[in-house]
Amino acid sequence: MQVFLFINGILTRPGESKNWTARAVTWTHINTPHKAEKIEYFTTVLQRPLNNAARAEKLATTLDYYLKAGFEVTIAAHSNGADVALDALKSRAWPKIKALHLISAANEADFNKNGLNQSLDRIADLNVWIAENDWALALANTLPGKLLGYGTLGRRGPINARRPVNVRRAAFGHGDWFAADQLDHTLQFITRSA
Repeated sequence: MQVFLFINGILTRPGESKNWTARAVTWTHINTPHKAEKIEYFTTVLQRPLNNAARAEKLATTLDYYLKAGFEVTIAAHSNGADVALDALKSRAWPKIKALHLISAANEADFNKNGLNQSLDRIADLNVWIAENDWALALANTLPGKLLGYGTLGRRGPINARRPVNVRRAAFGHGDWFAADQLDHTLQFITRSA
């Protein structure tokens, strides 16, 4: 059994059916035989450092349920959601999961610092998605962005990676992966190996 966990970034109001995470869950249920769940939260640009550990624990608890039930897990996380995902996986000592998609990830790019080098045999399929016209991650690379804890993995790509990483690049902006004309393509790629 396969489950897809979708995690949003900042400025996303939980429960809205137009959110990419909600559309991804519906798309997965309609177009695949698999299960999907969204792990949602709300935070602003400035509040992001507050409660990130609680957001990670929310995801980690959900992950625990699925792994205990024997599901193969794929996580797809956007922007700050990628930081939440890595914190959740680290908190569980890198459990074995099928795939991890870090989409326009606003977390640390150096795999020695973000922990991904410790996941060598724990994540079967690691994907970093880079939007080449990403204004949000350009701001993350400024002093205020760094002081707020944002990283630039989704802009710079992996640094010091000692494990295989699939890198996807597109001439997109920060959230264009989920635009109406791109969502099918994005989700087809995420669910391709299920």
